[in-house]
Amino acid sequence: MITLAIDNFEEGTGRPIPNGITREHYREGGWDTSSPYLDYPRIFYYAKESSIDIDIYHTPNAPNGAWYPMNIGWFDFTFDYFKLINPKAFKKGFKIVFFYHEADNPKMISRRITELCKQYDYHNVAVVSGNSAATDYKYTHYWPELEYMYRRSVDFTTVPKTHFKRRSKHFTALVRIDKLWRKVFMSNLWAKGLHKNGYFSYCQEQLGEQDDYDGLPLYNEWLAEQQPRVNDFIQAGPFFVDELSSDERNNYAVTPIELYEDSYFNIVLETFIDVDSSEGQFITEKTLKPILHCQPFICVAEHQHLKHLRELGYATFGHIWDESYDEIEDTNERFQAVMKLSEELARMPLDKLHDMYLEAEPTLLHNRSVLESDLSHRLGTLIDTIRN
Repeated sequence: MITLAIDNFEEGTGRPIPNGITREHYREGGWDTSSPYLDYPRIFYYAKESSIDIDIYHTPNAPNGAWYPMNIGWFDFTFDYFKLINPKAFKKGFKIVFFYHEADNPKMISRRITELCKQYDYHNVAVVSGNSAATDYKYTHYWPELEYMYRRSVDFTTVPKTHFKRRSKHFTALVRIDKLWRKVFMSNLWAKGLHKNGYFSYCQEQLGEQDDYDGLPLYNEWLAEQQPRVNDFIQAGPFFVDELSSDERNNYAVTPIELYEDSYFNIVLETFIDVDSSEGQFITEKTLKPILHCQPFICVAEHQHLKHLRELGYATFGHIWDESYDEIEDTNERFQAVMKLSEELARMPLDKLHDMYLEAEPTLLHNRSVLESDLSHRLGTLIDTIRN
């Protein structure tokens, strides 16, 4: 059982308003898209869906031991989140629980929260992070919330598990947001004509906004060598394989099923290739989509991304191709190893890929089953950890 203390409720519906904002600010809007970037206390809905006993009280009436939840959409390290907290929460000794589903370096978050705890002389605090390294630091706890968010957003009845008929394409690789490393990777397939072998999409959204050489954990000299090809690639694009809007491409519930059903494997270009220099892992919908659609996948991602998937109960595909890239610590070397593997698979005869797909069947069905199953045990473990 957990008890939540909520400052305000929506008039008419009784829906909890995010802690940290006033009724007036709530009516004005903008609190989720500008500072302080707050969101609804989703833990209330998650717990009810997971059959975890939960009570909710108006903060002045909440009993001892209650949690005071604050959902943060983007963590601002310069902001004093404690000043938004209802003074009654401090006075009554509530557990202040920050929920943050993103993967910013938890070491830095822990440092900032520690500063605020000392400033306010209040230490009954927990921070839930989407970065697996959060377990290593004071106040921070790991929970792969995006897995739960994706699981609750998709309708499994509309997505067939799989079929074993022949497929016309080698792979699916879908990229919405432009990042320097993503266009380096995709331009390599394009320059060699391998994009024609797959459902290949590069939408060029936010083009050029993340082109910082020094902020990327790839060698600057190597990036400079790739730049002429990247420039040609961007000039030739954008590349689309569907008629979806940008919002639809960003909607977990909308997936072009036909692309997955007519290709043998998925090239996942994850959100990070180093997860904010934290040495942690961050599993997002990008990896979960091929799992939903029963596709084998390779991942352009952080070190030990696949290993962490296995720790969560999923299985990967080392029995049908080389997954040793996942253990390469050097990001540049790992990146090039995945590039090489993607080329090899994109050139492979379709007959061989078909045989490999048949061999992967048990793994595909296992992964779909894990995703489709009740994931409440992860939430239950998180609640027990924070409580204790």
